[in-house]
Amino acid sequence: MERSGEFHLVESGKSWEKKVWVEVVDFIKHSFNPNIDLSQRIKDEVTNPERYLGHGGAGKVFDLGNNVCIKMMRNRHADPNRELYNLGNSVSVEAEIQNRLRDFEVQGVFVPHIVGYYAGKESAAIVMERLEAVNLQEIINKKAELPENFNLDAFFDGLYAYVEEMHDKFKIVHNDLEARNVMVDQKTGQARVIDFGRSIVLTDKGNENERLKDKDFEKIDTIFSKLETFLKTKAA
Repeated sequence: MERSGEFHLVESGKSWEKKVWVEVVDFIKHSFNPNIDLSQRIKDEVTNPERYLGHGGAGKVFDLGNNVCIKMMRNRHADPNRELYNLGNSVSVEAEIQNRLRDFEVQGVFVPHIVGYYAGKESAAIVMERLEAVNLQEIINKKAELPENFNLDAFFDGLYAYVEEMHDKFKIVHNDLEARNVMVDQKTGQARVIDFGRSIVLTDKGNENERLKDKDFEKIDTIFSKLETFLKTKAA
């Protein structure tokens, strides 16, 4: 039973967030109240199979309605055996980094807006904007389809430009740009970047900074090659 931790709301700045605030606050009051058994609340109402959207390396994502979703994770940073894990960022750091990019957009590419985050003894969660998008790993695995207006070169030009400016303007390196962490918007065909659980805010370390930046671009090149091969095979 989990009876610690609190939900941290992030300052709202986007119109959709204001519209869903009443609904989200009701969920927050019940789910993240330290006097309520969070694990049971999640089991009963959040981790319903009908709400399930997908999963990544560290968590599962569920729909909360009103264009909002929740990423649920074990709080390994609070685990007595945390030295056994490749932890990455704490949920607060992950949310903070993602929130720095909340109004940043390049060539139609952006990240989902954060509503807030929670860190308890056992569980951690980030509540954020739900994207109408699918990740590229699902595409490559033939579990989802690309939108009809998808343009390979335009997609990666936008993604590359976004990451380059993210490096230069915000000093943020994603550090985990795998296909599962890049989504394609089902309406616009443009890129969406998710999961900042291993992201790094650069310091004045010269060559190390450049190595980390280059790693992001190498990951993008790898995704491009995989998707290009997939599309050629599909068209053959």
